[in-house]
Amino acid sequence: MKNRFVPAVASLLLLCACTGNNAGLDNNGQRMQTLDNDTLMAETGRDFGYGFSRYTENEVGRANNTVGALTVDRGMLADVVTRLVLSLEQIEEAATLVTDKYALVVYEDRAQQMTEEEVAEQVKRAASASLPRFYEVYVANDRTRIRDIERFASLPSGNGYQHLLQDTIETFKQYPQGNQ
Repeated sequence: MKNRFVPAVASLLLLCACTGNNAGLDNNGQRMQTLDNDTLMAETGRDFGYGFSRYTENEVGRANNTVGALTVDRGMLADVVTRLVLSLEQIEEAATLVTDKYALVVYEDRAQQMTEEEVAEQVKRAASASLPRFYEVYVANDRTRIRDIERFASLPSGNGYQHLLQDTIETFKQYPQGNQ
C-alpha cells in the first residue's frame, strides 16, 4: 500500500508544481471562460461522458479553511452496485442498501457449477469494485432478506436506527461472505 501511495503523491505534487500560478488566466490576468458539460451538451447535442468542474477559491468560498465535505448519492451507488451484481452471469435478482459505511447486497443465484461461497465471493467483489474502499460489504443469498434492507429505504439516516442496521448486518454474517 505504501509502495503505491508515495509515488502517487509525488506525481500529484509534481503536476501541481508544473501548473504555475497563471493557470486559467488570459494574457490580461482575467479568468478565461470555460464551458461545463451542461453547456457543451446544450450547444453540441453530444454528451462527452466526462465530469469536469473548475472553481476559484473566491467562487466557492472557504469556511474554517475547508472547501466542503464530499457528498455521495447513496441511491445512485445502490443502483450501480445492483446493476453490476446483476451483470454476473449466475445472478437472477439483486437488491442493495448503501448507508454511510455499509453496503448490504441480497441476491438470488442460479449457479449450478459454483459453490455458495464462490458466488458470494463474486457478488462481494462486484459490489466492492463500485464503492469507495472504506465501505464494508455484506451479502446474503436469501431473497427474503430483501425486505430486511428495503425497510431502511423509508427511514431517515442517523443514529436512531443504528441498532436495527447492526441487527441486519449480524443476520447477513450468517450467510456465505466469500473469502475476501
